[in-house]
Amino acid sequence: MRSRTQSYVGKSLKRMGLRSVTSESDYENEMYVRYSEDNGRTWTDWVDIYRDAYRVRGGMELLWSRPETGVYNPVHDHYVALNMQRLFLENHRESYRKFWGEGEKTFTDHSFIWVSKDLRDWKWQQVKYEEGADISEDDWAREGYVNFNEAYAGCNIEALENGDIMFPVAANVAKCCRILGVNVNDVFPSCPRIMHGLIVFRGSWNKVGEKYDFARAQKPS
Repeated sequence: MRSRTQSYVGKSLKRMGLRSVTSESDYENEMYVRYSEDNGRTWTDWVDIYRDAYRVRGGMELLWSRPETGVYNPVHDHYVALNMQRLFLENHRESYRKFWGEGEKTFTDHSFIWVSKDLRDWKWQQVKYEEGADISEDDWAREGYVNFNEAYAGCNIEALENGDIMFPVAANVAKCCRILGVNVNDVFPSCPRIMHGLIVFRGSWNKVGEKYDFARAQKPS
């Protein structure tokens, strides 16, 4: 499967184009980016960015999705995207075989907010709904990271009139029930680590820290 997306850089006529190729189920095999300074009349050559998105270390594989699900935030004059990192605890083919065939946990997803002024240089921060460690470049599977704040980022993000952002991430049902103070066995006892529920976040821009401060939407009282 081949897919393409395009985004404007703020209010200007600059555009970014993304192209990807998926030749395996649920796994991107190629990623490219290009830019236009004149609203698409002319473009730079396609640049292969897969080597930055995909890495291998010690039998594990790490794959970043690209910031395609994003919006321009006019209040703070930057582009903000919801992106995802998938860490395969062994090679992706074997990980998928064990996960879908045997229900064994063999990969983990984490969601990140990416912020950019020009759609070229990005700063990212992890979206957290519980205490947990950050990812370490020296130890991808570090204790406190793999099993914490797991979240699939497959939804849209909205920029509000006051400059805040809102977006959902998909956490497994067991984590969602724990946040709500509900016994997961009363709600979804069969496969709570595979099925997901949504956690909605609101982010306020922190100018000093140059990042968003997150708060979870609260259940009605």
